[in-house]
Amino acid sequence: MSFLGIKEIGKTFPVSAQFGVIDKYIKGEMEANGYDKTPEKWQEILKELETEIGSEKLNVYERLKKLVSLIGIIKKQNSLKEKRKLYGFLQ
Repeated sequence: MSFLGIKEIGKTFPVSAQFGVIDKYIKGEMEANGYDKTPEKWQEILKELETEIGSEKLNVYERLKKLVSLIGIIKKQNSLKEKRKLYGFLQ
């Protein structure tokens, strides 16, 4: 949890639940892309996500909220792509 600079509050429920969503997504990305499972690579993927939504300068709670929202959107997009592919709309 120190990746977001929230070690001292990382075990509280709302934060730990949101962090769990982020952690699971990043670990899934690492596995899907064949990346080494290192803290440095984890941090790199997190930085890419934060750069995409511009959340680096927000407070911890807002950062987590935006990251979880982005991950939800990405998951929905991936699900729709899979469904489109399944039904022949994508090659």
